[in-house]
Amino acid sequence: MIGIVKWLSLAYGLLVAQHSFSQNILEATFFQGSYEEVLQEAQKQKKPIFLTFSASWCQPCKKLEDESFSDQTLASIMSLRYIAKIIDVEQFVGMDVADIYHVSEYPISIVLDYKGKELKRLRGFFPPDYLINILSKYPSFRPIK
Repeated sequence: MIGIVKWLSLAYGLLVAQHSFSQNILEATFFQGSYEEVLQEAQKQKKPIFLTFSASWCQPCKKLEDESFSDQTLASIMSLRYIAKIIDVEQFVGMDVADIYHVSEYPISIVLDYKGKELKRLRGFFPPDYLINILSKYPSFRPIK
């Protein structure tokens, strides 16, 4: 009985999340600054960070960006609740960030708290519904007014 209640609560939460995050955001907004600026912005806004390590030659990376990040609900969650950044590992700066997190395969997506502590690591391509479920678990840390 408790299992059913938990399952129904999770299903209801996902339904509410999908409805409340569909605020006409058509695609995910990715932070354009440096990695250091991502950390500063996350601390300033008290938002978790979603880093994705990617390369132009990586087919699963392209699929993740084209199929998952273009999903309207996922785009809303990423844009409203996270500081999201795609790290281009073909650039020296991107390689340096990949070294910090010991990333050697792609795509890798990492959820960090607003202080930069790793909370979750995802290896490979994941469909939007799976990422929505994962990203809905990590709240922003901003105080409710």
